Amino acid sequence: MRRRYFKRGLARAAAALCIIPALSMAGAYAHESGAAGSAGLPEILPGNSASLTFKAANAEEFETDPELGEARIRVNVYKVAEIRADGNFVPLAFYEGVKFGKAGNDASAQIDETRAVADRIENPGEGQNAPAPAATVVFCVDGDGVQAEGITGTGMYLVWPEELNTTAYSYKFMSYLISLPSWNGEAGIWEYDVVSFLKMEQDLREGAPGGGTKGNAYQDTMTQSRPNFAVEENTAAQKMVKKITPGRKIVRTGDQSGLIIWSAAALGSGAVLSLLAFLNRRKNRRTET
Repeated sequence: MRRRYFKRGLARAAAALCIIPALSMAGAYAHESGAAGSAGLPEILPGNSASLTFKAANAEEFETDPELGEARIRVNVYKVAEIRADGNFVPLAFYEGVKFGKAGNDASAQIDETRAVADRIENPGEGQNAPAPAATVVFCVDGDGVQAEGITGTGMYLVWPEELNTTAYSYKFMSYLISLPSWNGEAGIWEYDVVSFLKMEQDLREGAPGGGTKGNAYQDTMTQSRPNFAVEENTAAQKMVKKITPGRKIVRTGDQSGLIIWSAAALGSGAVLSLLAFLNRRKNRRTET
C-alpha cells in the first residue's frame, strides 16, 4: 500500500514538473515578444512641421582652390514618400513600388532605394512627367548654410546636389535619401529640424593646368546628370542613427538561460515518468504469471 501511494505521489510530482517548465517557457516567450514591441522608437507626428538646412561639410580639404569658398552649391530636393506615425513610409504615386526602410534605421541601407528613385526621375514611364523638385537650394560653400524653402513637412526626401565647377576643378556630391524627422540616438528623440552636411569630392577639370585628378576611378566615370551614390553616410542626421544613447539600458530580449534550466527540468521529469511506466509494466507481467 505504501509503495502504491509512493508511486502515485512520484507520478504527480513528475507531471507537475513537466507542466511548470512548459508554462514558464510560454511566459518567457510572451515577455520576450512584449519587450521587443515596447522597445520601439517613439511615435512620429506626421502632421508636424519640419525643416531641412544644408551646409558644406569638408570644403577646408580643398584650400588649393581659391575660388571654392565663394562658389555656390545647388541642391534639388524631391519628396518621395509620406511617413506614418509608426515610422513606415508610403511612397508617393510617382514612386509607387519603391520599398523604403523604416525611419530610424541605418541610412546607409538606402543606397538601392536612392538609385531607384533617381532612375524614376530621369526615366519616367510612358505618359508620365518627372515631378519638379519640392525645393531647390543655392548656398555659398563658405556660408552658414541655408534652409530649404518649400520643405515644411515630414516625409522621405531625395537630396540631389548638382556638380559644382570652378576654373580648375569640378566637385561632385553624394546623393541620398533623408527622413524628416530623423532619429537622434543620443537624445532619444525625433529631430524635426535637420541640418544636412554635403560632402564633396574634387576632380581636376580636363585641360586645367597640372593634369591628373584628385578623384577616384569611380568618380571619373560619373556624368554631371547622374547622382553620386556613395555608401558612406554624409549627413549629421544620418550619422545619429548609429549612436546609442549614453547610459540607456538596452533590454535583453534573447536571454535563453532560464529556458535552458526549465528544459533540463522537463527532461528529468520525463525520465521519472518513463521509469514509473517501466516499473508498472513489470509489476503487471508478474501479476499475469
